[in-house]
Amino acid sequence: MANHSTDRTTARLAGTALALASVLAIAGFTALGSVFAYPQILHEPTSDILALYRQHQTAVMGWFGVLIVSAALMAPAGVWVGRLAGGTLGRAIAGVGVAAAAVQVVGLQRWLTLVPGFSQDALDPGRRASAEQRFQLWHSVLGTGVGETAGYTFTALFTVLVVLALGRSLLPRWLAVAGLVAAGLIVTGVLVPLVRAASLSNFAGYLLWCVWLIAVAIVLFRFRPSAKPTSAVFASRPAHAGSRHEDGRSAIREAAHQILAVESLTDYPKGVTTTVGLISGGTAANVIPQHCRFEIDLRVVTAADGEDYAARILGLKARDPDVRVTIQGGMNRPPYERSEATGALFEHARREAAGFGVDLEEVRRTGGGSDGNFTAALGVPTLDGLGIDGDGAHTLHEYGLISSIAPRMRLMRRLLETL
Repeated sequence: MANHSTDRTTARLAGTALALASVLAIAGFTALGSVFAYPQILHEPTSDILALYRQHQTAVMGWFGVLIVSAALMAPAGVWVGRLAGGTLGRAIAGVGVAAAAVQVVGLQRWLTLVPGFSQDALDPGRRASAEQRFQLWHSVLGTGVGETAGYTFTALFTVLVVLALGRSLLPRWLAVAGLVAAGLIVTGVLVPLVRAASLSNFAGYLLWCVWLIAVAIVLFRFRPSAKPTSAVFASRPAHAGSRHEDGRSAIREAAHQILAVESLTDYPKGVTTTVGLISGGTAANVIPQHCRFEIDLRVVTAADGEDYAARILGLKARDPDVRVTIQGGMNRPPYERSEATGALFEHARREAAGFGVDLEEVRRTGGGSDGNFTAALGVPTLDGLGIDGDGAHTLHEYGLISSIAPRMRLMRRLLETL
C-alpha cells in the first residue's frame, strides 16, 4: 500500500535533484567555457591545455567540482524517479541513473586528482614528455572512454527510460518527445572520435537535455499522487493439477490465507474495517494457479489508525516461501476526523434544521469517503453526508427517500444564508 504523501515527497526530491543537476551543469559548462575554453580546448595540443589549466587552476578545479556534483545528482534522482515508476522499469531507471552518475564522476574527477600533477610535472623539461603522455592516456581512458562514451550512453538510456515510465501518466507529449530528441542527440557523442562534427549535435543534445530536466522537475513538483486500489498480487509456481500436482505452488491458496489475515484486522469498536471485495486468479481448472490478485478496502476513523493498519497490510508475508506477494496501491484519502470546529458547525446546522422540524443526528462513522475528507484533514470545519436519506449504498437494493429531498434543500439554503 503506497503512502501518497511519501510519493509526493519522492517526486519533489526527484525534481529537486534533476533541477539542481541541470542548473549546476549549465553553470559549470558556462564558466569553464569562459575561463578554460572548455571543451574546445581539448582539441588543442596537450602543452597548451596544461598551460591554460595552470593559469586558471583554482577556478578550473572549482568548476569541474561543480560538474562532478551535477553528475553525482543523477544517482539519487534515478533512485527517486525509479521509486515513482515502480516495478522492473523503476529498478532499471535507478540502476541506469546510478551508472550514469558513476561513470561521469569517474571521468571528471581526473581534473581534480590527476591533471594538477601532470600540469606541474610539465614545467620540468625532463618530465614534460612523460606528463603529456600520461595526460593523453588518462584523457583517453577516463575522459573519452568512461566519462564521455559510457556517460553519453547511460545518460541517453536514462532519459529514454524516464520517458517510457512517466510519458503516459505525467509528461505531456511535447516533453516526452523533447526528451527522446535530447537522448538521440546526446548519444551521437560516442561518434566524436570518428566524426568530429558529432560534437555539435552532442552539445545541442546536452543543451536541450538541461532544459528538459528543468521541465521534468517542474512536472514532478506539481505531481499529485492518484489513488489506486490497494491490492495484493501473488506469483507462484504452476504445474499440472494431475500429473505434476506436487510440483505446483498455489497462488490462490496463499491468497486465501492472506485474505483471512487482512479481514481479521477489522475492529468495529475502533471504527476500522478491512474488506477484500474483488479477487481474480488462475488460468485453468486443471492447473495449479500461478497468479492471484485481490483488492483491499481499508477504512479508518483516525490518521493514526490509517498509518498503523496500512503498515500492517504492507507487512503481509507469504506463508509459502515459493510464493511471492506484492502489496501495492494505497488509501485514496485521509480519514474524516471530527474536530471541535466541525462539532460547532454541526451544532449550528442542527439548530437550523430544528427550526423547521427536522432532528438532525450526528453519525459517528459511515465508512464512506468524499472531498470532505480532504478539507477536514486541512483543518477546515466540514460537514459531510448532507444528501438525502436512504439505504443500501452501492448495492442493488440502494434507494433514496423522496420525502427527504425538500427538507435537505431547505437545510442547505439555511446554511448558505447563515454561514
